[in-house]
Amino acid sequence: IFDLVIIGAGISGLAAASAAHKTGQHVVVIDKGRRIGGRLSTRRADGFTFNHGAQFVTAKGDAFSAVLHAAETAGALARWQIADDKTAFAGSPTMRDLPVFMGQGLDIRQDMEIASIMPHPLTGTNNNGLCLTDKNGTNLLTRKLIVTAPAPQTARLLRDIEPAMAALADTALYAPCWTAMYGFDAMPIMPTLPIRNRDCAIGWAGLEQTRPHADQHYPAITIQASADWSQHWIEASKDEVIAALFDTLASETGVELPRPVMSAAHRWLYAKVIRPATIDTSIAPHGITNAGRSIAIAGDWLGGARVEHAYDSGLAAINALSI
Repeated sequence: IFDLVIIGAGISGLAAASAAHKTGQHVVVIDKGRRIGGRLSTRRADGFTFNHGAQFVTAKGDAFSAVLHAAETAGALARWQIADDKTAFAGSPTMRDLPVFMGQGLDIRQDMEIASIMPHPLTGTNNNGLCLTDKNGTNLLTRKLIVTAPAPQTARLLRDIEPAMAALADTALYAPCWTAMYGFDAMPIMPTLPIRNRDCAIGWAGLEQTRPHADQHYPAITIQASADWSQHWIEASKDEVIAALFDTLASETGVELPRPVMSAAHRWLYAKVIRPATIDTSIAPHGITNAGRSIAIAGDWLGGARVEHAYDSGLAAINALSI
């Protein structure tokens, strides 16, 4: 029996797990994906490396600042001048290196997708715990649970056992993001990168070699479409998106790119929080926990679009469960 199970190995889940682990709790993090980090994601394919999720991280508060500085000291982050007036932290050599640093020493289990959450009596006590069952029929017993999945997935998981918490998750709203990745056999001539323009079709375009400490051997460009463009193209095929964003980059920059030798696309349905959940006691009387304080929810969708919001939410969930 675990003291705490955390669903989701993104930044909020890793923050919560690390805090619980430091207090001596028997904690496990489970995730349906093959890699930790959520949207702090990196893809390697055909000799190319693409940071196709969050491009950088920043911190305003002391808690997340301490994590970023520790990661920088360990070589997992590096400072990056992304604009004349803005310096941020980039993963070193990839964005995935930050969650890998945060996950050191934690029990993290991948490829586990939870299908149901049910009350379960704890042996030798008068208290109920929880039984989590994954899609392969594997059961996990725990005293407490934190769900850090995106809001729509959190709502689906909690709809039957804690409908008020599911209703709270329903109040969050996301913008999607199409990301396209292009690999070249020769260095393309490019304007100043990265491009950052939320008002155009391309919200971000970056040459992977320009990232600090990049371990890229072959030239590669990552393009992230704006929220409006991504919503308009939400049902498009990957091939359509790859072609459209390639042509758009050329037209918006005036640069004629060579044809890529490889290309790929990824659709982030829950890329950016544009309306955080409304913490309203008329919807969820106990806020981010249930009445028995055995279940809590966490995620950037409870605070805002920044990675730091996810981190702070993970710590808030630990505090709400009195761990």
